[in-house]
Amino acid sequence: MELNQRYNGFVVTHLEKIPEVKGTVYQIKHEKTDATIVYVENPNEEKVFSIGFRTPSKDDSGIFHILEHAVLNGSRKYPLKDPFVELLKGSLQTFLNAMTFSEKTIYPVASMNEVDFSNLMDVYLDAVFFPNVLNNKQIFQQEGWNLKYNESENRYGFEGIVFNEMKGAQSSSQRRFIQGLEAALYPNTPYATNSGGTPLSILDLTWEQLVEAHQTYYHPSNSFIYLYGEMNIEEQLDHLAEYLNEFNYQDISNKLIDLKGDSSLSETVIEFPIAEDEGKKKQAYLGYGTKFSIENKYELLLAFEILDEILLRGNDAPLKKRLLQEGIGKNVFGWFDTSSTMPSFNIGVSQTDEAQKDRFINEISSVLERLVNDGINEATVQAAIASVEFQLREGDFGSSPEGLYYGINATEAWVASRPVFPTFKYEESFSMIKEQLNEKYFENLIEKYLLNNENKTIAVGIPSTEIEKEEYKEEQNKLEQFKATLTEDDIVELIRENEKLVAFQTTIDSEENKRTLPNLKLADISQEPIELPLEKEIENEIEFLYHELETNKLAYYNLYFNVSAISDSELPYYRLFTTLLKELGTSKYTSEQLSQEIAIKVGQISISNQVYAPDIDKAVHKIKVGVRTKESSIKESVSLVNHIMTETIFDDKNKIKETLGRLSSSVKQFLENSGHVAGMMRVNSHSSISGHITEQLEGISFYRFLTNLEENFDGQYENIVEQMENIAHKIFSRKELTVSFTGEKALFNSFKKEILTIDYPISESVKGINEYKPEISKEAFTNSNSVVYVSKGSNLKLVGEEVSGYLSVTNSILNLEYLWEKLRVVGGAYGGGMSLSSSGNIVFYSYRDPNISTTLNTYDKVSDFIQNLELSDLALERFIIGTIAKMDRPMNARMKGNASDANHFQLISEAKRKQRRKEILTTTLNDIKMTSEIFNKLRSLESTCVIGNGRIIEENSAEFDYKESLFK
Repeated sequence: MELNQRYNGFVVTHLEKIPEVKGTVYQIKHEKTDATIVYVENPNEEKVFSIGFRTPSKDDSGIFHILEHAVLNGSRKYPLKDPFVELLKGSLQTFLNAMTFSEKTIYPVASMNEVDFSNLMDVYLDAVFFPNVLNNKQIFQQEGWNLKYNESENRYGFEGIVFNEMKGAQSSSQRRFIQGLEAALYPNTPYATNSGGTPLSILDLTWEQLVEAHQTYYHPSNSFIYLYGEMNIEEQLDHLAEYLNEFNYQDISNKLIDLKGDSSLSETVIEFPIAEDEGKKKQAYLGYGTKFSIENKYELLLAFEILDEILLRGNDAPLKKRLLQEGIGKNVFGWFDTSSTMPSFNIGVSQTDEAQKDRFINEISSVLERLVNDGINEATVQAAIASVEFQLREGDFGSSPEGLYYGINATEAWVASRPVFPTFKYEESFSMIKEQLNEKYFENLIEKYLLNNENKTIAVGIPSTEIEKEEYKEEQNKLEQFKATLTEDDIVELIRENEKLVAFQTTIDSEENKRTLPNLKLADISQEPIELPLEKEIENEIEFLYHELETNKLAYYNLYFNVSAISDSELPYYRLFTTLLKELGTSKYTSEQLSQEIAIKVGQISISNQVYAPDIDKAVHKIKVGVRTKESSIKESVSLVNHIMTETIFDDKNKIKETLGRLSSSVKQFLENSGHVAGMMRVNSHSSISGHITEQLEGISFYRFLTNLEENFDGQYENIVEQMENIAHKIFSRKELTVSFTGEKALFNSFKKEILTIDYPISESVKGINEYKPEISKEAFTNSNSVVYVSKGSNLKLVGEEVSGYLSVTNSILNLEYLWEKLRVVGGAYGGGMSLSSSGNIVFYSYRDPNISTTLNTYDKVSDFIQNLELSDLALERFIIGTIAKMDRPMNARMKGNASDANHFQLISEAKRKQRRKEILTTTLNDIKMTSEIFNKLRSLESTCVIGNGRIIEENSAEFDYKESLFK
């Protein structure tokens, strides 16, 4: 396409070749509606489509959040109950979701299959423009909220998926705090509201208001459409025209809200819930935020990302360092938010006392003023630039599509009335920034935007043991108000509405409706699994794993040091060890200098515990040193890694205390926000050795270990140092060392020579006593959450069964049919499912759930559901395709290398991978039904763990043998 070229009602208004995205970016206008389309033409096979709308939140009702859910529940062309789930069942999608922000809503999809991509695009276009919710109130009641009446118990209650989702979200202390700070920074804007919705305000929203919001904002004239990757753009424009041409231009300028807002409030106080027995001491948050105009200087968006790295990220980050050294709080965090037309730079401290507010402000001012006057350490600046530069040039977005990253940024710029094209470019900005470093570039930014800025807010987050009770009381009062207005006729009508809703939720889509959804065929699916290259060799007692893959002038390698069987009392020290390694100094570098060396000379080094499970009674525990570096830096990186491993100085009391506090704070945050993951860990810990080790390293047991060390730190310090030194002595040995490398063959050979020059000691493995044996546990942990996370499971090898491809398909059916309907659609939980691990662990889980007994009963009836399951050939084929899609997620070279390493340690051979895939592709309904007996046998061996609201847990206390506070 060329500039000003017209095609089928579209015109190209801007185009530019951009090396950063390896292609050309086009901005295209739909002439009839003025819809904006941005297309990134490049050779990436993972195609991305998204459509976004400006949806400025005006209150806390969560109207656009509920609308985002509701439009995916059937449409004009696809009259199914839930096309979204049907796509998950039978599409090769690599990404399928929807996202609501304060000022926008985005619907992105991705796929590597061209037919599948067009199908996904069509379903989403029909959903956003012609959703069934406009004519079906039950969809609003299901996704938003409804009043339920249990006639037999004469009991009323509120239900709804988003209603319960936001109960869980509002239980996050950090979420509430950040939301409160942003509300004070941006008064009278969407950022001053809770766009997700607060539970009480959700109850004020009506279906009619939702319909009106859709008709106002979900219009092509208010849309931003994004396409990315290798595709026939003319075909896709034709596809878009089929929908866009049904509309005329609509002026919505009078419906939009200013994103700048009034002057920021100077101070704000935010309350958040904690449990009764948690204790208020050192539970507060403190925050410092500024907002500012970037005055069309778009390089500032990158500059502030670098400044965030300078001030708050590395060991040498001066602001983070000072706040921690002065004991202002346990953890320092920050974020640079570019969603508004006036971006904001924010600094936060968690697990502090509100009395520290003045010291917090003074220390920030003191550090920033010193940096302005004395200058920022040059090595710190260079390290921050190198770190951000490496991340952007590597372009490693993990499991998320690369195109999605750029698409969200481009949509954000469009909503904020900024040019879209700068979001795809960074090289020019790096050059501009580097050219100005001698002119005190970052010091001037600090002075102008952080210090001398009137739009500044100080936030204080205060823990409250009363707020969850008060909000529950308000909900009950609202319920009583509803009940008080009901006449006998109203109650009859309510019962009828409840029955209609249940009928809608439990009615199975007809085969005719299901066939409206475009289908792939099994013939479209490769018979072979994704290739994971692996060559093995042993030299000088070191095992080498080589993965020959194109890495775009980068090298990825991992060193796996074996951890022999050790006692439970020793296990958590290994997690502390891997955390401390890069935080402490060495014989040659201070902690700050080490951080700079890694960023400037290497790229990235990660050190972690990895637990692999070849079998239920076997675990391979490794300390993994992962390195991501440039080809030219391999030699330096190997030398530096070896130096860290052998020359770290552990006797640094202040740094260890500081790191311990930060680690316990982050684990607490994890337990608070991810109760389903913590609960699954707990269940797995009772049924397999690998699950037991993982829970000791990451879960509730590890958190208890950390808090005990903190409470007795002075008395424990010498023991900590001794443990760390002993681990270093035992671990860093050539004995049972495995080294993996991903890159070109010539580089591997030179890398191997470097490794072999290192004089690793040959320590004999000390075989400890395996203390573990499976057990059954029924436990609950209470916290301030308003909902619960319910987990239950065991290991199929305890009943003599093995993981199979047939069971993988059964897993998909349970997740997207039975558990989706019972837990989410009918039960009102935000989410849930079944997890199946390669070692045989099977765990059912729910997420932000209002129920316990009902949910556990749902798990118990899995066997009956499978036994009575009836599926058409088309339905089974869709489940098989969806199961394969999960296995065939796109992987970059680094991810393929890691996956191959994991298979090696878990004894998953290429033959076994092919056999598993063949079983999936040839699964029959009879194969599925035969798995019913597995679940039936497991029921008597399952452990239960529930985390969450104390009141709900107490009401279901008969389900547990053991209850205690999570954060006692």
